[in-house]
Amino acid sequence: MNLKETKEYKNIDRRLDENIIQMFKEIGMKPPTKKKLQNCKNTFIEMFVDVDRLKGLIIEHTSNELMKVFNQSPHLQKMIKDKKNNGEEFYL
Repeated sequence: MNLKETKEYKNIDRRLDENIIQMFKEIGMKPPTKKKLQNCKNTFIEMFVDVDRLKGLIIEHTSNELMKVFNQSPHLQKMIKDKKNNGEEFYL
């Protein structure tokens, strides 16, 4: 089945149309044409994709910064040293 034929997709698409039309009304514009409505939906999708990418970058950066601090922990350093001294492998 094509994604656009699913009930969930149709409901989301309909709600997007309704919200965009409402937004046009709220800012005092005439209702959008079908083409303008589709362009707005495409723009919103691009924005959400960019927001998702930004979220991923923030999470990755935060994780890297936390690992830098975590790796400097005296307790962790001792644990790694003890594992190495016992011939055990230790991975982070």
